[in-house]
Amino acid sequence: MKRMQTLLDLASDKCGNDSALGRQIDKTPQQVNDMRTGRLTITPETAALLCGVLRMPGDEAREWVALALIEQPKNASRAAALRRALFRVIRRLRPGASRWDGEERRAQ
Repeated sequence: MKRMQTLLDLASDKCGNDSALGRQIDKTPQQVNDMRTGRLTITPETAALLCGVLRMPGDEAREWVALALIEQPKNASRAAALRRALFRVIRRLRPGASRWDGEERRAQ
């Protein structure tokens, strides 16, 4: 399952530490730590910056940005619908794409 903390961990490892990552994405070390602990939400904009640090291809970066949008607390009531819609698109583009929790294969 993809989680935003995973993206943060990957970017931090690439930069060497949270302080170096913070400099890359214009965040303080405290803000990076707050994102890691969940006190600060990783916004779609921050997800895009993290993907840039990792030099991810466009398709994968779009998936992470979409996940950041889905995981925002203000979208909680729409998260399931957004997740289903996103997976329909991903499955059309990439057969066999991974699934996040709550998304099960439906019998046809």
